[in-house]
Amino acid sequence: MDQSDRPPLESGESMNTEQPPQAIIVCPHCQKEIELRVDKKPDAPSAVGNRSDDQRDEETAPGKSGLTVKQAIEELIEKRPIGGEGKPPAAAQDAKRGEEILRALVAKKMSDSNFQVPPMPHVAERILMMGHNAGSMDLAKIIANDQAITSNIMRIANSTFYGGVYKFETLPNAITRIGLDQVRILVLGFSMLSKEFAGGIYREECRRLNQHAVACAYLAALLAEITGVKEKEDAFLGGLLHDIGRLVIYTALEGEAQIQKKRSWVDRDWSEDDLKVVLAEYHGNAGGFVATAWKLQSWLKEIIRHHHTFRQAAERPRLVALVALADRYCHRFGLGCPEEEIDVFADGLGEAARFSRERETLLLERLDKIKDLLKQLS
Repeated sequence: MDQSDRPPLESGESMNTEQPPQAIIVCPHCQKEIELRVDKKPDAPSAVGNRSDDQRDEETAPGKSGLTVKQAIEELIEKRPIGGEGKPPAAAQDAKRGEEILRALVAKKMSDSNFQVPPMPHVAERILMMGHNAGSMDLAKIIANDQAITSNIMRIANSTFYGGVYKFETLPNAITRIGLDQVRILVLGFSMLSKEFAGGIYREECRRLNQHAVACAYLAALLAEITGVKEKEDAFLGGLLHDIGRLVIYTALEGEAQIQKKRSWVDRDWSEDDLKVVLAEYHGNAGGFVATAWKLQSWLKEIIRHHHTFRQAAERPRLVALVALADRYCHRFGLGCPEEEIDVFADGLGEAARFSRERETLLLERLDKIKDLLKQLS
């Protein structure tokens, strides 16, 4: 199913707390699905979703038992199917030592009983609880309590992307210019990508990641518009949160750095290049931990988990493909990330998103405005 009849953002009922929620993660090496449980904190509000979505996510295939987070990550590190015998694939045997050390470290940190996915930020909770009933003044009151989000909303409203001839100086006017629905999503995204996650040694990486998230959100919404997908807001939110798993990994490593002496952290046995490899391999699964803990709608979890494995998307494959395509364009043009020489249409992604090379001009015409918007956020 490509589209959903549900509103893109909707607060729902609290999830049944008798059983811990379960999530499916996919090993990036053997492509096997692994189920895991994520302990749910009591009294957490239901986020972007409803009871039926959460119940579907909690269902377990017949004859399969859920794994703990530790067991699931151990399975990923060993790169073999559950219950499988024999040696790991040859690629695993040949992996660089630094990458293996870092994989083990990330697994250890994220499976530690003391490691907690940061709770959903208070600003996001309030936005979700108010739903579509929130007006511009209601949003302004919530946003005004967070200086960083306020600053970002004002900068976006005054960027050339929205084509204003004069600068807005009040938050309600800025909200009106951007649009109520889009501001709600921006505030959700900014709060979820904010100070709840790693700062410290990875502050600069997190800042660039926020820029990349904003660029991907606007490109995903633009691709939805060009290709005739009605749920532009869903594409926008998916683009905004698609890489949240990278923040989880940065947070885990930040915690490790804090408990080590400075010298031992500097002299660690893995490099930044090793980190890039491990981030690329595991950020989809790590993002799935957050999506499950925050009870995000199943289609949003699918985007977070499968934007690099779009063929595995089942619920809304076209939406996942649109976000994946937006992400590739970001990497091609260096939007919040290093510029790369890549074919954005490789592996049939353009076909999956129903976006052809002939339509690319329509996207490129808006690219400079998106770049200007990112400059405003830098």
